[in-house]
Amino acid sequence: MKKYFFIHIVFILLFYSCSSENTDKKYISIGVRSDVETLNPLFAFQPNEGDIAELLFLALVQYQWDEKSGDLETYLMLAEQIEWENDSTSLLIKIKDDVYWSDGVKVSVDDIITSFDIYSDPIVQSRAMGFFHNYYHFPDGKIDIEKSFQKITDLELRIIFNPESKPSFYDIDLPLIPHHYFKDIKRENIANSNFNLQPITNGAYKLEKWDKDQAVTLVKNDKSFLIREESPEKLIFRVIPDYNNRFLQLKRGELDIVEEIKPEDAAEINNLSDVFIHLNKGREYDYIGWNIMDPTEYSKNEKYIPNKLFSNPNVRKALTYALNRKEVLNNFLYNFGELASGPISSIFLDSYDKDISPYDYNPKLALEILHQEGWQDLDKDGTLEKGDLKFKFNIAVPSGNPRRKFAATIFANNLKSIGVDVNFEFLEMNTFLDGLFNKKYDAWMVGWQTPIPINLKIQWYSDLKNTPLNFISYQNEIMDSLLLRYDQKIGYSEKKSILRKISQIIHSEEPYTFLYWIDNIVAVNKKVKNIRINPLGVVQACWNWSTE
Repeated sequence: MKKYFFIHIVFILLFYSCSSENTDKKYISIGVRSDVETLNPLFAFQPNEGDIAELLFLALVQYQWDEKSGDLETYLMLAEQIEWENDSTSLLIKIKDDVYWSDGVKVSVDDIITSFDIYSDPIVQSRAMGFFHNYYHFPDGKIDIEKSFQKITDLELRIIFNPESKPSFYDIDLPLIPHHYFKDIKRENIANSNFNLQPITNGAYKLEKWDKDQAVTLVKNDKSFLIREESPEKLIFRVIPDYNNRFLQLKRGELDIVEEIKPEDAAEINNLSDVFIHLNKGREYDYIGWNIMDPTEYSKNEKYIPNKLFSNPNVRKALTYALNRKEVLNNFLYNFGELASGPISSIFLDSYDKDISPYDYNPKLALEILHQEGWQDLDKDGTLEKGDLKFKFNIAVPSGNPRRKFAATIFANNLKSIGVDVNFEFLEMNTFLDGLFNKKYDAWMVGWQTPIPINLKIQWYSDLKNTPLNFISYQNEIMDSLLLRYDQKIGYSEKKSILRKISQIIHSEEPYTFLYWIDNIVAVNKKVKNIRINPLGVVQACWNWSTE
């Protein structure tokens, strides 16, 4: 499941959005800020590419969001029947008998085997590469197809997992690609194949046309078992990089759905008679990361030396107490969000620890803690020191985000008031990411989107070489044991209990200052009916929509 940095396209022919197509009430126009780079699910790295891929290509299983538990619920898609065998280390799968590719070829087990073979091939460099450890696989990560897949008939197969693994439905949930197209293509040529532009599909929708930098138009596949008479005839993803233009076209009725509405515009939308707002909550948060390792020493010899400023958890807590996060929540987000206390939000009902409260804004307590830890302003220059070390540092921030710009001004003043001298350094995204992955910063402020299903190991496991997203170099043996236990074959309730215990550890040590969860404000024209926007995405299962 999926990763999250984008390239924004900066030009569009605005008259396209006013074409006569959008006057048909059975067509739904969705405003997006950037075009896709491919329609091939192998390379669907961007969120909008993943959304479109799931409409064009079937997987064996699909998910829906269960609001009662705050978790995923699995249901069968291409698979008609699935049976776990041999202590849940193999799967017997029967697929539907009436599914066809858009060129008329019948979908078969060969498509499944070829799909997983190609997804796992390091030559291809697919978006799923490296995620097949539960299968029998070669040292380079490629699935050993002969050991892992047994074709029984054209409609039945058995998938055999490594007996030491802990497989689940997440291991088989990839969008499938056609065997008959890819069987004769050299793997090194797949990335540049015509399939990326004109795919052969088997999903609820199929490609009608792709006008580069303007729109991707999907038309419903009347032969799909998912499509009803009421399903939207067409979905048009209109590329409009400029937010103001998207907002204007939404108000004019030229767009039916627009995500990431600015908080200050929400009131205006509420006054529109034909548009309503939906809040998609609990996936994205901003945070400040405190590098527990000294970045200067690491850059010299890659040695783990504790950071003189941030290795002490009490100091990190003091810095959190010093920040007036509510000011950003109230005056920039207009309360479209909530204060964060950890990496799991309240939408994950069974995993969220309700007894953990966010740290309050309390600069007096922050200064008391710093004094207790030996930080004093003995020379009366306004900046705390500990021996010869001044409490002075930079916070790196990727440029171009108004919310973080607003927050930086407030937080710099907050920290200055308790004697901490901080400079917010705004960097171009690629430069910022280079420094982040190479552990060059003392601290940084950025956003993160919680993966579904929840995966904390990618950020918090102590093995720094094999956990590259552990940017802060956090290490905790108790945390490691919980993360490893979570990956084992254990029951649902124990998994959720482990997540709550991990949240408690993180809150007690505050390796991040968790700032706030940010609502995705989604505007939807009232002509769109039966829409269920949920944490899995805006267009998820949109074949269930209808229009009036």
